[in-house]
Amino acid sequence: MGFGVSGSVLTFLKTYLTGRYQCVQVDQASSSHTLCHTGVPQGSVLRPILFSCYISPISFIANTFGVGIQQYADDTLLYVTLSPTDMHAQQSLLSDCLSALHSWLCHNGLALNITKSESILNGTRQRLRTLPLIASPIIAGTPVPYSDTIKTLGSRWTKT
Repeated sequence: MGFGVSGSVLTFLKTYLTGRYQCVQVDQASSSHTLCHTGVPQGSVLRPILFSCYISPISFIANTFGVGIQQYADDTLLYVTLSPTDMHAQQSLLSDCLSALHSWLCHNGLALNITKSESILNGTRQRLRTLPLIASPIIAGTPVPYSDTIKTLGSRWTKT
């Protein structure tokens, strides 16, 4: 996945991100300097945009599976629409998408905190009462139980 960055801008980014050293300082004591092979300098104005570029494949993966996605910083919301006629197909699609995302995250040195992951079934009370029992989504072998409220994109959302 490319962003069309080339020439002097690409050279600037490469220079900015390579050949950097770091150390840890506590009070007056400092560790020795160590070459950084990954990451962006803390406090950098480029950090948010570079992070967004780094995680952009997440939306590509979700779109490949036809799963809806909303992202804000490091929060990601995935969703599918369930109907009685294609409920199991959509649920399977979401599970496959979650597996692909988990693999991508692991491969790229990122971790998905499953204990902070939440799932919710939303619909009218009548529709929810008529739905058959739907298994919780599973991430890396761990079920993500359904909740009546979820924290999403900076706020708490409650099912009504």
